[in-house]
Amino acid sequence: MRTILVLALACLITSTAVAAAPSTSTGRVSVAQLFDLSQRSKTDGAAHGTLVAYLFAVGETVGILADEAKQRGFPLECQRTFTLSEDAAMHALRMAAPDQSAWAETAATPIIVADVLARAGCD
Repeated sequence: MRTILVLALACLITSTAVAAAPSTSTGRVSVAQLFDLSQRSKTDGAAHGTLVAYLFAVGETVGILADEAKQRGFPLECQRTFTLSEDAAMHALRMAAPDQSAWAETAATPIIVADVLARAGCD
């Protein structure tokens, strides 16, 4: 089942990648890209699908990495469950990268991952 989900997400991301704004010069998803997708997602189904797939993938990956860390003996204690929404992600990006002129070269994923861990109260 998990394999099918991963393949479906990969297809969704691949088919909607054309709708996404440019990423950073190093190929990472940029803050600018996510704000562009968020704005366009209100009227553009492809942009909405891309944003949802990205956020789902980030959230799923944080959970998997946390589980792996625990299984391998790395101390990771969290007070709450992991949560991620478009609003939470956009808020985290605004707080961590307030200078819009830097958005095109600021990687979004590390900011969102750090926010998910912080909101869950992880040590």
